Amino acid sequence: MKSSWWNLRTNLLILLSLTTVLFYQNCAKPVSEMSSSSVVASSSSNSGLSQQDVVNSKAMSVLVSKCSSCHSDTMKSAGINVLDTNEMLANGLIVPGEPSLSLVFTVIQSGQMPPSKPLDQADVQAVFDWVTNNFTSGTTAVTPTPTPTDSVIASYASINKNIIVPKCLGCHNSNNSSGGLSFSSYNATMNAVQKGFPASSSLYTSTAIKRSMPRNGAALSSSETKAISDWITAGALNN
Repeated sequence: MKSSWWNLRTNLLILLSLTTVLFYQNCAKPVSEMSSSSVVASSSSNSGLSQQDVVNSKAMSVLVSKCSSCHSDTMKSAGINVLDTNEMLANGLIVPGEPSLSLVFTVIQSGQMPPSKPLDQADVQAVFDWVTNNFTSGTTAVTPTPTPTDSVIASYASINKNIIVPKCLGCHNSNNSSGGLSFSSYNATMNAVQKGFPASSSLYTSTAIKRSMPRNGAALSSSETKAISDWITAGALNN
């Protein structure tokens, strides 16, 4: 009788020890062993959002906080508005599922944008995930909006309104004079202009000859570069 009780007691102690070991092994499992998808799924479940919603939210938070000051509907530097996804899709700035072909991602990954301070890796990854996963299904085809006929004429007021403000001022302003140039006023713009000589004026050569500007947007049309050339040739008046 005593032997049976002792055997039962021993077995219970062994079972308790094994249970304790297994419990601590599970509790001690590093967080890093959890897959990123399971973390996102857990977060999504707790917040009531889908995984796609979470990816979208992270990326848009980056674009709003780090990019929209120069690229929005009111400050459309290089013709880009990061707050309008349909517009970016229509203009080819986002190629669904192809970050390496999507300008909105490549300029961020390379550190070209934002020009003042490259984004940290977490922000770059958020935009990568967004382009990779957020447009692969259920994306409505977007028909590009026809580009209106150029109305720019050879005057400072017209060039400033139609070219400088929407396509240059985001990177060349009084607070961020990229390349040492600011186009925030007529006098500031004249630092890039040699009156009467378009070929000696960086405002013209960079947009019409080298075609290096706007840096991250569509090249200027022939009528836009002609307006700049004609304005400079006529004396680059403040008209």
